[in-house]
Amino acid sequence: LLVAVYEEGVRLITEKVWSGKVEVDSIQEVRSKRPGEIVHKSIHLQPGRYRFNIRIRDIETDRSNASRLRITVPDYAPGQWKVSDVMILKGLEDQGWKKVITPNIGASISDVSDSFFVFLRLYNGLGVDSAILLLEVADHAAVPVLAETLLVSVRAGENSLLPAVRSRGLSVGEFTLRVRLTPVRSAPEGTTELAETERTFSVRWIGAPMEVTDIDAAIDQMQYIVDRELLEEMKSLPAEQKRERWIGYWSHRDPSPGTERNELMEEYYSRVAYAMRQFGHYTLGWKTDMGMVYIIFGAPSNVEHHPFEIDSKPYEVWTYYELNRQFVFVDATGFGDYRLQSPIWDVYQTRPR
Repeated sequence: LLVAVYEEGVRLITEKVWSGKVEVDSIQEVRSKRPGEIVHKSIHLQPGRYRFNIRIRDIETDRSNASRLRITVPDYAPGQWKVSDVMILKGLEDQGWKKVITPNIGASISDVSDSFFVFLRLYNGLGVDSAILLLEVADHAAVPVLAETLLVSVRAGENSLLPAVRSRGLSVGEFTLRVRLTPVRSAPEGTTELAETERTFSVRWIGAPMEVTDIDAAIDQMQYIVDRELLEEMKSLPAEQKRERWIGYWSHRDPSPGTERNELMEEYYSRVAYAMRQFGHYTLGWKTDMGMVYIIFGAPSNVEHHPFEIDSKPYEVWTYYELNRQFVFVDATGFGDYRLQSPIWDVYQTRPR
């Protein structure tokens, strides 16, 4: 694990390298997409804005995965009223005199959960003995859908807070949790301090892939494998029946019924998600010709890139050796809109968009 920290994205502040071993009990756990281990490391930084470059490398295969993260470290100097970031929790357990928390790394909760806990720290430099805690949940359009106000006891200095957020009734999708803390009671006269922070999270269905957050979109994305008449019928159903019909379709095609995972459904929607990331421009990635071919056939065995040919427009050639198929995409406009040159739906019974 390599972590490089840059100040304002320019100057390298520090670089840390850690090595370790992850052990699992079976090959199924190796192939599972679910997180198998949580690794906790600490880097001490001064208040400011930073960019983290994170790279994890598998020593045995030499494969690596990289990501970037921007972080703001607030100034928690004495005498101030400040709050930390919010951590969504997967579990909270009492072990005698202490509480053990398990972070929810993906910040994804089930749509049947009554509530979930969050963890945050309040830095009480005012010395007050209580505070008003406001928990507000807003949908993707920033419209508040849930709000709750609590009176909490606090002490001077650092406080660990574990409020519960009532999530039952939230629809599937993306949300923002806003937390506001206002000092009360013995605060000095005229004090109007307000500490606030926010965190995004998602609500998903049990048994559905993490990529699925909108039932109508999930049904639309099945058009490459399902007749249009059936799709229109599913979309016309009431919300709960629509969901049951969608789940039923995939359940009947589950290659390992009786297990928690539906590998076929996971694979299909992981391809949709990949197409959204890689092939989108002014059209959604899964609706492009490249997205369609990727969703139906998966990753090609070989890709030939020809972006700067003198006597032709930019084009790509995808080859599937095991299928003895080849697809040619041409960018006729020069704006990255690669169009398939040979229609495939007449052979594979897929439908045009």
